[in-house]
Amino acid sequence: MKTFQQILVCALLSALTALVVCTILLLRAATATVAAIPGEVQATRRELIGVVEAVRKDLTARWKPPARMCWRAPSGSRRRFART
Repeated sequence: MKTFQQILVCALLSALTALVVCTILLLRAATATVAAIPGEVQATRRELIGVVEAVRKDLTARWKPPARMCWRAPSGSRRRFART
């Protein structure tokens, strides 16, 4: 009976040791991931700013001022804008 109890204690200690090792590895991975977040945010921000600037340049290059619009209520029931 004493031998069986020692086997169970050894199995329990082995399982606890494995659990501690897995916890340490998980904490290292979580620490590395959290440390990488600011860099990822900055990279995404720079890329988004670049895309917005490219779209802004494209739109300002193609932009034409709109024709002057004035309000005109025709004799019919529909209201509409008329170009002057």
